[in-house]
Amino acid sequence: MYMAYGWPQVIPVNTGERHSGGVFVDRIIYLKIINRLLLVVTPTHLQLWSCSQHKLLLGKFARDADSVRREGENLQAIWSPDTKNIAVLTSSAFFHIYKIQFSGKRLLIGSKQICGLFLANISLVISEKAPFLEDWTTSNLVCDNKSVLFGLSNGYLQAVTWNAEFSVTFEVCSSTYTTDSLDVSFPSMLNVSTDDAMCASIASEQQILAVGCSRGVVELYDLTDNAPPFRTISLYDWGYSMEDTGPVSCITWTPDNYAFAVGWKFRDLLYELKIEPLLCGTSLLQWDEYGYKLYAVEESSSDKILAFSFGKCCLNRGLLSTTYVRQILYGEDRVLIVHSDDTDELKISHIKLPVSYISQNWPVQHVVASKDGMYLAIAGLHGVVLYDLRSKRWRFFGDVSQEQKIECKGLLWMGKIIILCNFVDSSNTYELLFYPRYHLDQSSLLYRKPLLGKPIIMDVFQDYLLITYHPFDVHIFQVKIFGELSPTSSPNLQVIWKFLSVSVFLNGRNLLCSQNCYFIFFLKVRK
Repeated sequence: MYMAYGWPQVIPVNTGERHSGGVFVDRIIYLKIINRLLLVVTPTHLQLWSCSQHKLLLGKFARDADSVRREGENLQAIWSPDTKNIAVLTSSAFFHIYKIQFSGKRLLIGSKQICGLFLANISLVISEKAPFLEDWTTSNLVCDNKSVLFGLSNGYLQAVTWNAEFSVTFEVCSSTYTTDSLDVSFPSMLNVSTDDAMCASIASEQQILAVGCSRGVVELYDLTDNAPPFRTISLYDWGYSMEDTGPVSCITWTPDNYAFAVGWKFRDLLYELKIEPLLCGTSLLQWDEYGYKLYAVEESSSDKILAFSFGKCCLNRGLLSTTYVRQILYGEDRVLIVHSDDTDELKISHIKLPVSYISQNWPVQHVVASKDGMYLAIAGLHGVVLYDLRSKRWRFFGDVSQEQKIECKGLLWMGKIIILCNFVDSSNTYELLFYPRYHLDQSSLLYRKPLLGKPIIMDVFQDYLLITYHPFDVHIFQVKIFGELSPTSSPNLQVIWKFLSVSVFLNGRNLLCSQNCYFIFFLKVRK
């Protein structure tokens, strides 16, 4: 579940010139986020912003009036996945290639260096007339780090390398196409039944295609089955007609593919069936890489970008359906706790992470609550911090170097013990670290358990720990503590492996049963 909170942050673009009426001439034609960088392209400008914890302008390129008059305004753009190249098509059918180069100078905020942020230089390196645009227009652009692929209005595709080498055009209906620099294959084709498609977006993990239509609805297609849409989303039930919203202008899935945002041309923005009013409609949408921010551009107000903040639901149910006390969500730099007041109205409390931790480990990656809901374990890019909701006090690693060696990939509470799944980058391995709640330090580490690989699911029941690996390997461990778990004693922790034989049935439900029949799990298999 995703939930918006707070007011949207406004990022000023301010690249166009004002008319006497105060309206900007420039509009944003392209918006893309890669590796914590935000690229903004307007008809005359290119801007590169950081979209991490600090929103800063890192570099820009402005075309002069003579260039715009001779070669036309920027019309379409695409950014290579490695962030090194930008391709732009102009209104006069010119093909521009821009290079991005970062300086070695780190940015300073106050007196502190910001990790990973450098000033950037954007330069035009190639300007060529595009011969394939003399008779046809482009409908869309896609790219990888080698080439750009243009969809043409005649149904053909045109491949161009990042060195502006143009290949011959080829039909989409052909199954494969290969050149020295490009290998394109179409293993399957999906016939979309709608004839008024305006935009589309694919959830690669879920294999779902979302198609926005001119009649104001969104149709969802299963890419594994060439069939009619299995669901149609419309705002009619919320009292919005097509005359109110206009056609769908843009769709974008969250990075985890669990939700998507929809923008309409006239006035509204929809995310996971929650509606946010935008007075001028929506022209562009883009989620950040973590799903904490949704960047939106209003249809007729392109002098700024709106960044909406989102919180994600903290999973409070394990495989054994243990329900915890508090409903917890988390954002990029905070934890949101939903609770009721004396009048039984729901309220949200914001617990912002200490600056000393989140400034070095932004954003929040994992949050888990203890069974009684009184303690939180929170992990950013490195390390972990604990929070006591009763005393409102934080607990950190005393040694920052120890904190930075931990790259948390999962968290669990087992009574008064916090269990971390740590990725060891130097050996490309995973391990479990067991720490007591009262002390985070290498000297108080209770146990270190190497894992066979990256775990898919981890869960706890009483003193038993369940670990699953790809594809259907399930291991169960029993955790035994000898001695008192307190700062004044020296407890001894042992992790005993319980062998598990697994029988897998692929008929829609899997039965996983141990040999001694102590554990039976039913895992749903999504088809």
